[in-house]
Amino acid sequence: SVAPEVKPLSEQGFYSLAEQIFSMPEVRAAVQAAAQREGE
Repeated sequence: SVAPEVKPLSEQGFYSLAEQIFSMPEVRAAVQAAAQREGE
């Protein structure tokens, strides 16, 4: 697992955390950059 710390989370807890993380501007920028690299 990339982040073993999330193992104790329920599915709902995990998705709630993921929403929080992916709403962060620096994370959104990193995801967009990764998606662009994959598309090249």
